[in-house]
Amino acid sequence: MSGNLYQAFGPELVTQRRVQLEQDARHGRLVRRLRRERKADRAHEAAERGPRRAPCACCAADVG
Repeated sequence: MSGNLYQAFGPELVTQRRVQLEQDARHGRLVRRLRRERKADRAHEAAERGPRRAPCACCAADVG
């Protein structure tokens, strides 16, 4: 009887599992993309509000 169950429901289960794996992969790509974008946003914000430094001295005339 288990052979009959596999013959009856096997293709549907394979299709369902394939769809689930594709959805998981799509979700994983979206999560990674969002994390990268958030990281870039945080870096950009930190660079904008970072400390304002005076330009470094390039030669002796600038130093003294």
